[in-house]
Amino acid sequence: MVVVKKKHLICVGSAPSAEEDIREVIQISGISPDFMAIGLDSAEKWYGKYKYFVSYEPFDLPKFIERRTKLQLNTDVITFSQEPFDGIDYVYPELTDDNPDKLGYSGGSAMLAVKIGLRLGYKKIIMVGVMLNEGRYVKFQRGWTFVQDMIRDTVRSQNGFVKELLGAPTQEWINEK
Repeated sequence: MVVVKKKHLICVGSAPSAEEDIREVIQISGISPDFMAIGLDSAEKWYGKYKYFVSYEPFDLPKFIERRTKLQLNTDVITFSQEPFDGIDYVYPELTDDNPDKLGYSGGSAMLAVKIGLRLGYKKIIMVGVMLNEGRYVKFQRGWTFVQDMIRDTVRSQNGFVKELLGAPTQEWINEK
């Protein structure tokens, strides 16, 4: 497992607001965080350096790498998923439930990012570009609601359902000792 030396992790989802969200967080806080890409569509949402890639769909990793390569962005990421796939560095099958009736409780790849961030030792995890307010993502709200009391002190979001549930990453919260 990777050893973390930083306190802050920004997990980047696929919403169009991701880059704006990142800049706002950095501007209000002055932090120099690590960045984790959540799934394929986060590839071009952050033009800075990603340290990690995480997804419940590990077969998207080659496409993620291809997109980042075309944009001449870094592709040297440490990768995580719940199932083995070529290029996935760390596999955690215990972080998902194979029962299709319970998949909404997984919280989706965004929740997997939080679980990995916690395992890596991050003290403050900030979600950006993670809405979960519409389409197929709404079903993942129940997973977040289920664990909200366990992650409230560690996780915040710039927007969407997770912001409504856990709150925004204020300067006080980000820089809290």
